Amino acid sequence: MDKILEFDFMYYDTVCEHVEIDLETMNVQSIVYTDEIMLQVFGKRPKTIENVHHFFRNRCFEETNYGLKDLLGLLGLKQYSPYDIVRITHGKVANDQCWIRFAGEKLTYQELYSIPFEEEVRLGHERIKKMDGEVMEFRRNQLLGKGQPLFLL
Repeated sequence: MDKILEFDFMYYDTVCEHVEIDLETMNVQSIVYTDEIMLQVFGKRPKTIENVHHFFRNRCFEETNYGLKDLLGLLGLKQYSPYDIVRITHGKVANDQCWIRFAGEKLTYQELYSIPFEEEVRLGHERIKKMDGEVMEFRRNQLLGKGQPLFLL
């Protein structure tokens, strides 16, 4: 059975791009539903695992943030991992109506923005544990380029 990570990049409740990553081969495929570059995961960049990682980094706070330790603590994380952060926050960014919906979620834009923060964090950790158990375990030590872990679980 293939190990696949799937997510949709959303604008409000409209799917802009559907992404599938084969976690064994690191092959990335996507279906783009819009011509608007700003509403696409890759834009004109190649569909690579490095660019998925870049996309996740752009959908969360920066690793150099002065309050990094406090932000990680609020999310219940011990170390900076863009993947884990977007699993918890759905990649919500201030003043932006785009977000990430992972496979199996039925969440809407309105529901996403009405979830109390504590509940969002709790549900995010459940998603991480599910992915860790079902898909990510064998990728735990997968490294990306400059020694940066691709997905830290």
